[in-house]
Amino acid sequence: MMETVQTQLYSIILYGIATISFLTVCLLFDRFNSKDPVLLACLGTSSIGHITLMITTDKVVLILEASLVALEICPASVLNAMWVNISHSGYTKRSTAWALAQIIGNSCGVVGTQVQRDPPRFLTSHGTLPSFMILAMVTILANCLWMKIANKKKRQSRWNWEVKGTRTQVGKRRMGKYLITTLTSSISCNFR
Repeated sequence: MMETVQTQLYSIILYGIATISFLTVCLLFDRFNSKDPVLLACLGTSSIGHITLMITTDKVVLILEASLVALEICPASVLNAMWVNISHSGYTKRSTAWALAQIIGNSCGVVGTQVQRDPPRFLTSHGTLPSFMILAMVTILANCLWMKIANKKKRQSRWNWEVKGTRTQVGKRRMGKYLITTLTSSISCNFR
């Protein structure tokens, strides 16, 4: 009975930290008006926390590292899902992006139940999650690079229209490019 109460008390610490960090990260998102640096910092810090959870056995350090993971991963997962939705215009593209995010999220749920199988240290899951977070950071960087290239093309087209009076075709987003962008956003959203 006492272990159950003690476990619940430890979870209060984690949820309290996650709530405060969620509000703080939301303010940072609005302040920077850019999602990628904040998400990269959250995922990087959380992966360091997972790696430290594998290394140490001291209970105080384990609670601190679990708090570090909760501090970063709770806001990153929710706000990255929001980023998937605001990155796509039009109802069809937005709903497709969300459907892909849900499919990948459900797949990650299946993976999550399979890797949590070696208590009490859960070394398999703490080894798997940092690799998924690194994959998420790579897809965030790829998505940001893609967006910068697309925005540069838009600015060039606008400049051509305003200065030269000529209209250049920026190019419609082909379905293949759209799906790649959606998949990179979905992977970075759900592999946490």
